[in-house]
Amino acid sequence: MIRRVIASTFAGTLAGAVLTTVALGALALSAHAASKPDPCKLLKTSEISEQFGGATASPGTKSLTTAVSAGCRFDVAATGDQPDGNIDVRVMTTGAKAAYNGLKKLAGGDYVPVAGVANSLWSEKTKSLSVLKGTELVTVQALFTSINPLPVHQLDTRAQAIALSKLAVKRA
Repeated sequence: MIRRVIASTFAGTLAGAVLTTVALGALALSAHAASKPDPCKLLKTSEISEQFGGATASPGTKSLTTAVSAGCRFDVAATGDQPDGNIDVRVMTTGAKAAYNGLKKLAGGDYVPVAGVANSLWSEKTKSLSVLKGTELVTVQALFTSINPLPVHQLDTRAQAIALSKLAVKRA
């Protein structure tokens, strides 16, 4: 009888410990997930509009999101001297440092540091600036394609992408 009571008490204590561990682990995971920055909250439409000569910018809408990163897209209306385009904000929360180091090592110098922006890499081909902030890689891409004049070409959005990236990184 005593053995049954001891075994029952031990089993109850073990089960309680397992449940407590599982509950604490779930809380830690949900707290980590909650701490990931929302890329749609890293920029304001007014800031985007200001960078593109007063063009109307739509509120951000969630774009491709994976287990390691989340994205948001802001559409920007055309103005007299610029076509419509979009700003894409992506935050990588897993493997960010490895991704940043990989971009730095790409052959051909496709990604180059930007003076005055720590841990940054600008890509002229993709019109994007990636900035490593702690364990997160924040990327702002500014794509504005024009067919006037031909041939089809991308507008030079480097200055705007840099300015917007600085704002996004502060909020990340």
